[in-house]
Amino acid sequence: MNLLPKAKAEFSETSYWENFFKKRGTKAFDWYGEYPELCNLIHKYIKPKDDILVVGCGNSTLSASMYDVGYRSMTNIDTSSVVIRQMRDTHSKTRPGLVFEQKDAMDTGYADSHFSVVLDKGTLDALMPDSEESTLTQINRFFKEIDRVLRVGGRYICVSLLQPHILHHLMQRFPVQAPEGFGWPLRICLCPEASAANAQSSGGGLSMPVFFVVCTKFKAIPGMKSITEISLSDQHIMRTEPDEIKEQIVSLHQAALVAWKLRTQKQVPGGEENKDDLSIHLHRLGDEKPRFTLRIVDRPTSNKGAAHKFAAFVVPQGRETEYLFSSAEGQKQLISMTGADRLILVFLHRGQAYESVNSIREELASSIVQLAPQGMPPNTQIPFLSCGDDMGHREVIYEGHSEFSGDFVVEDVVCDGGETFRKLVFLSNQGVVQSEALLKNLRNRSKNVNLSVDTSYLACDHHRLMTLGLALYEKPEVLVIGLGGGGLCSFINRCFQSCHLTAVEIDPAMLMVAQKYFNLTQSERSKVQIGDGLQFIKDAALSGQKFDAVLFDVDNKDTSIGMSCPPKEFVTMEVLQKVESILCENGVFILNLVCRDPTLKIKTMKDLVVCFKSVASIPLEDEVNDVVFCSTRKTPEDLEKWIKESAKKANALAKKSKVKDELLDIGKLFKSLTLM
Repeated sequence: MNLLPKAKAEFSETSYWENFFKKRGTKAFDWYGEYPELCNLIHKYIKPKDDILVVGCGNSTLSASMYDVGYRSMTNIDTSSVVIRQMRDTHSKTRPGLVFEQKDAMDTGYADSHFSVVLDKGTLDALMPDSEESTLTQINRFFKEIDRVLRVGGRYICVSLLQPHILHHLMQRFPVQAPEGFGWPLRICLCPEASAANAQSSGGGLSMPVFFVVCTKFKAIPGMKSITEISLSDQHIMRTEPDEIKEQIVSLHQAALVAWKLRTQKQVPGGEENKDDLSIHLHRLGDEKPRFTLRIVDRPTSNKGAAHKFAAFVVPQGRETEYLFSSAEGQKQLISMTGADRLILVFLHRGQAYESVNSIREELASSIVQLAPQGMPPNTQIPFLSCGDDMGHREVIYEGHSEFSGDFVVEDVVCDGGETFRKLVFLSNQGVVQSEALLKNLRNRSKNVNLSVDTSYLACDHHRLMTLGLALYEKPEVLVIGLGGGGLCSFINRCFQSCHLTAVEIDPAMLMVAQKYFNLTQSERSKVQIGDGLQFIKDAALSGQKFDAVLFDVDNKDTSIGMSCPPKEFVTMEVLQKVESILCENGVFILNLVCRDPTLKIKTMKDLVVCFKSVASIPLEDEVNDVVFCSTRKTPEDLEKWIKESAKKANALAKKSKVKDELLDIGKLFKSLTLM
C-alpha cells in the first residue's frame, strides 16, 4: 500500500522547482531511469508487436535494451545529427532493425497513423522549461504531431517528473475534449524503481519522483466525460478528478523535498514555532483523513563521522497527548531513552484500524527510510519501537462542532491496563486533551454492564492542585472560569459538599458535552452560566460580588501564541486587579498557567506579584503547567503554611468521599513550590 502526504495549500510550486533545478545545477537530464527501472511499466503498456516512435532519443540505452528483449519495430528520432550518427554507428551491426533518424518531433514527416506508440523519456520536460506563451505554442505543435502520427487506440507514453506546469498542461490537453483537448483517457503511474534509482544517482542531492504517463488515443465522443486515473502501485488504479490527481502529485513532490532536507541538514531545528515543518501526514490514496502522522525528532550530537542511529516509535492510540509524546521536552527525553540520533514518532489516527507494530512496520517501511539521516548505510534495518505490541483502541462516541473551538470529538480510549478513559479533544489542537474522565462499570437491574463516569477520579494533576484552595473554607463561594468537560466541577461537588460553585463557560457546546458525556449535574449549589468569563468578572466587580476562591482554567483558542492557558487577555493588569477586587479578605486566586514563551511567562508572573500580596508557583512534573496561588492578604510565609494545611485537609476530604488514590503528595508538592 502506498502512503503519501496531503499537499499543503501554501506549498509554493514555483519555489520548490526553482530549488530543485538550482540543486541539480548543470547535470544532464539523465535521471529518469533506464530499462531495468522502467521495464515493469513498459511491458504493461507497450507490446513487442507495437510500432514505436521514440522522440528525443538522445544517447539513451533504453531503445537498445527494449530491442534486445523482443521489441523490433522501433524508430528513434532526435534533432541532433551528431547523436543520431553516434547511435547508428553503435547499433547498426548488433541491432540492424533499430532505426535512428534526424527529425524534428514537431514535424516528423511520417504518414498519418503510422505508429501505435509514441515513447517520450524526458523530452517533454526538456522542451517545456516554463509555461511562457512561446513555449506553449511549441508544445502544442508537439502534441498535434503526436496526435497525427498515432493510430486510434495508440498510446502516447511520457516519462516525466511532472513539474506542476507540465502536469497542468497535460491535463488540459489530453483528457479534456474542448476547446483544445483531444479527449483521450489519461493515466499517471508512479514509477518507484526509477524514482529510487533517481535518488541513488543524485549522490545525496535533491531528486524527484518519476512518473509514467499513458495517454490513449480515442475517437472523440460528444459529451463523454474526461477520464483521468492515477496509480501509485501495481495493484491499485484509481479513477478520480484532475484536481485530486494534481494534489497527489504535488504531495509526492513535497515528500521528496522533505526527505532531501532531512538527509542534508545536520539536525532538525526544534521548538514549537516550526512544529508543522517537522510533521508529515500520510494518507491512503483518495482518503481525506490521514492514516499516520510522522513527527521527526533529532538529538544534537557532536560525534562527527559516527554512524547515525535511526528508529521509529509507534505511539499507541489514545496516548498521543501524554507528555512524553506531545511536548517538545518529552520528545527530547524519549529520543534520549531510545539512544537514537533521529527518531520518527508515528501517531495513529482515529477512524483507522491497526493490528500491530509489525503490520505498521510493513506499511511504513518505504516512507520511513526516506527520512533517514545522511550517511545511513543502504539496506539498514530500521527498528520500530513502541510501548508494547498493543496499539490501543478508541471509539469516537460523539463528533461535534463548536463556534469557538471548531470541530471536536468525544472518544473512549482503552489503555494497556484495560481501563477505559473518556476524552474530549479539539481537532484543531489534537495534541491536547481538553477533558478526561475514568469510566467504571455499573450493573443495572437487568445485570447489564454500562460504562459511567467515575467522578472520584481527576485525570489532570493541575486540577488536583487547584482543589486544595477550597479545603480550609467552611462554606466557600467559588468561581470557576472555564468548564471543559466539567471534570473539575464534578470533583468539587463530590469532595467539597459545603461549597457553592459558579462556573462560567462561553461555549454552550461544552455544557452539552459536560452534561451528556461527562455526567456533570447542576444543582442549587453548583450552577453553570453561559457567558464571557471576562465580562462576568467585570460585572461582579461592579456589583460588589465576592468569592473565597477564583479559579482560572480556560484554554487559549489561538495556538500561535506561546501561552496556551489562559488567553493573554485574562492576565492583563486590568483583569488581574478586578479579580483581586472580587476576592474575600482571605480569598485566593488560583491560575492554571501553561506558557512555553519564557518572556511572556516572566511578564505574567511579575504582573501577578504587582497585583497580589503573595504569590506561590508549583510546576507540574513532566508537564508545562504551573499552578499559581495568589493571595490578597497573606504574607508569602503565611501562604506557604496555608497551602500545606489546605493540602492535608483536601486529602482528608477526598478520602472521606471515597477517592481511591491520595489526592496530593504533600512532600513532593513542597519540594517544587516557589514563593514570590
